Amino acid sequence: MEALRLAQLQIFCAVMEEGSVVAASRRMHCVASNITARLKELEQLLGQDLFAREKGRLIPTPEGRLFYHEARDVVEKAHNLASFFQPDVPRGILRIGALDVALAHFLPQYMPAFMAAHPDVEIRLLRRASYTLEHMLDDQELDLAITDGPIVHPLLESRFVFTEELVLVAPPNICSLQDIHWPSTTVLLFHTDCFYRSAFER
Repeated sequence: MEALRLAQLQIFCAVMEEGSVVAASRRMHCVASNITARLKELEQLLGQDLFAREKGRLIPTPEGRLFYHEARDVVEKAHNLASFFQPDVPRGILRIGALDVALAHFLPQYMPAFMAAHPDVEIRLLRRASYTLEHMLDDQELDLAITDGPIVHPLLESRFVFTEELVLVAPPNICSLQDIHWPSTTVLLFHTDCFYRSAFER
């Protein structure tokens, strides 16, 4: 069987999407007879009618509609490959690790605009505690981490992005940390790998 050519698939998809040979020829910048010839070549190659011809109109057959979904994916992937190494176009996977508060309140403010500006970047989000995120960043398992404390590391760079208010929930008679009698008080904290807990225990 002769191999399919990308140009055949592009022309076929153009006819499916434009609805006529004439419209497809304008889109593909060629004469209508060339569109018709390429379609016949494709049908002969596949051994299947992709269109029914009725009074000068092309009506997609069930097989043609099914083939279109597959052909469209191939054409789109070929287009993406052609621009794969285009300079100054971010692409690939961006791995972001963050705390609950960042995932819920900080990132949603910026993600829609970032995704619209960089459609070729796939974002993967991971929720973990601060110290775990720092270790994952150091091990190159993440590209970016949003934690609750400064990261002091010779190979990592950190910067301040937002503030979060910490609240102590206690009985009415306790107005400050100095009012707490620690030996007899039950304190509920985050896990041991949380920066907030570490700061509280200090």
